Amino acid sequence: MDTAPTSKKKNKFIVLIAWLALLLGLANAYWGVVLKNELTSLYADKATQEKAFVDLGVQFKQIETTAQMVLSQAAQDNAARFDQASIKEAESLIRLAEARIVLLQDKEIAIALLNLADQRLATVKTKAVQNARAAIAQDIQRIVGLQIPDEAALFNTLSTVQTRVEQFQFESAPVADIAPLQAATSAQTFAQQVMALISVKKHDVAVPRPLSKDSAALLKQSVLTDLEAAKEAVLRQNDAFFHDALARAQHTLALAPLKQSTLDPIIKIIDTLNAVSLRHATIEFQSISAITSGEKS
Repeated sequence: MDTAPTSKKKNKFIVLIAWLALLLGLANAYWGVVLKNELTSLYADKATQEKAFVDLGVQFKQIETTAQMVLSQAAQDNAARFDQASIKEAESLIRLAEARIVLLQDKEIAIALLNLADQRLATVKTKAVQNARAAIAQDIQRIVGLQIPDEAALFNTLSTVQTRVEQFQFESAPVADIAPLQAATSAQTFAQQVMALISVKKHDVAVPRPLSKDSAALLKQSVLTDLEAAKEAVLRQNDAFFHDALARAQHTLALAPLKQSTLDPIIKIIDTLNAVSLRHATIEFQSISAITSGEKS
């Protein structure tokens, strides 16, 4: 009788064990399916993400390429604008140099302005601009060769001649038949009076005669006045007036009864001054036409 209950307990235990095993099997199967699905989803998401990353990389590459193209075009546009600004500035400097030569005869400033213009064009590499730079170099050489009178030196030289003339003694022994000269209305009229009063005809050749004190004073004053007129012509840069005044002074000096050795130094100085031209020295600036034609091209 004790064996039957024990056997029933064993059977119940076995059945319980079997159910537990079945439940564990079902649980394992379920979680296996779930885990498989999760892994499949994870792998799918990973592939999707990898594809998305690849697509994103391609997009970034395209954006980078586009950005480089935009930056390159912007750099080219900026360079072109900078080149145009440099060309315009150089043209202004060249025109200033031309004005400096034409109006003020200032070689040094004109050359400095042309050198600045050349520096502005140094970064522009076009053929037209290189031709303009060559023209600038030629213009500089032409300016260097210009003969521009030194007005201060001319003025000082004329002042020196005036001082020398003031020291001359024009009169010699008084001559009773020579009347004092009257003030003339013009330098030419005065010179004619001087010639008439201090010269006599010998075989149709005018020969200077001794001057009275008054006549000598007027003669000297005439020379000094002509030299002063020449100085004024220098200040006004009037070439014709300058040479006319020198000619009158030289002609009047020739009438003075002075030794040739006394007159010669002064006459040589006046001859030297006569060789000077006060006309504005200028050149045709080739660089202007070269740079303007370069702008058009």
